[in-house]
Amino acid sequence: MDFPLGEIFLPLLSNFPLLFLNPIFWGAIFLVGWQYNRLASLERHTLGVNRLHPTVRTAKSLLWGLAAGTAGSFVVVFLGLTVTGTSLYTLLATALLLMLIHPRLICFSYAGGLLSISSLLTGWPQVHVPSLAALVAVLHLMESMLVWACGHEGAVPVTIRGRGGKAVGGFVMQQFWPLPFVALVAAGSSAAAGGIPMPEWWPLIQAPPQVLEGGPEMMLMMVPVAAVLGYGDMSITSRPREKNLYTARLLALYSLALLALAWWAGGGWSRQLLTAVFTAGGHEVLIMLGRRRERSSAPLFTAPAKGVGILETLPGSAAAKAGLQPGDVILSVNGLPLEGPEDFAALEPGKPAELEIAKPGLPSVRVRIAPPRPDQPGGFGIVPILAPNSAGTVEIRGPGFGMRVLKRILRGLRR
Repeated sequence: MDFPLGEIFLPLLSNFPLLFLNPIFWGAIFLVGWQYNRLASLERHTLGVNRLHPTVRTAKSLLWGLAAGTAGSFVVVFLGLTVTGTSLYTLLATALLLMLIHPRLICFSYAGGLLSISSLLTGWPQVHVPSLAALVAVLHLMESMLVWACGHEGAVPVTIRGRGGKAVGGFVMQQFWPLPFVALVAAGSSAAAGGIPMPEWWPLIQAPPQVLEGGPEMMLMMVPVAAVLGYGDMSITSRPREKNLYTARLLALYSLALLALAWWAGGGWSRQLLTAVFTAGGHEVLIMLGRRRERSSAPLFTAPAKGVGILETLPGSAAAKAGLQPGDVILSVNGLPLEGPEDFAALEPGKPAELEIAKPGLPSVRVRIAPPRPDQPGGFGIVPILAPNSAGTVEIRGPGFGMRVLKRILRGLRR
């Protein structure tokens, strides 16, 4: 018997409007909007302006989340992935708690791996490891789609104090998506008369014990649920688009490998433990590979010995219209050598300027540029690579809020 895709299509899509009656879904949208408001402050600090209003970014993220959630929902139904409400919301709560330790730990792989290992070793909480691992895999598969499609959008150019205090240019990528999708939950055998018959090979992922106990007549219902996905990365050795394509491929490979392990884990305790370890450890390997890629290559943008390097030009700005590009170096303005970005402040507003530009591998050229604007960096819409000790450089924060508070408490106890 073939998979009844046509019969499932409309019932699955009809679940999504119900999400707008779910307060958890609105909470996810609020959380995403709050994160984009925080990101907007970094943009204003770095660029002087917000390229896109946080409300617009939230709306775009919702549309992308709906698209990825729809695709992921079909994967869930095709696999026959059954979850319980307890395991799903325990996963969400654990991911939020881990975020307090470090922002990058707000990831379902760490939460799923931790819960699975605890369940196998201590019996608490009661989770079905193959189903939980498969759920984490599908969520990361949806994340890989989103990172591939729009992970680079809104990347914020920043100057970073690197090793030895050297200033390098880079891009901070942060995206958040409200993620509505359809989960399969057990509804009891009494409703089986109105169900859609499924092929004999279905489900591919072993169901939790409470579902198996219901026998072959157990009805599984499609229920809309909501989650939040977050993507954070930094690109120093490549442009944001190139970096997030690399990340999306790694995430997709991790997801497929974890799905295979979730299918294989039904064979016993040791298999489930290996799957649980890979759930968290496999994702950590992805982080290590990304870091090694950054360390093994030279920074794409570094502060030049003379003049001011261009890290980015704002869309529609005078610099963009004049053909200035990232990597160019401004040597002089109106015949006067340019020592640093602060020299732009000496230009007379309302009057055009002549810049001497050095492009990589080419002799310097002179470019006439439109009058500077007071509401853009440098007036021309140029995002410069700053000096190492400049107030505009960015330092990468370490532990999250919860861990920083814990450290302060421990220091107080030692006294």
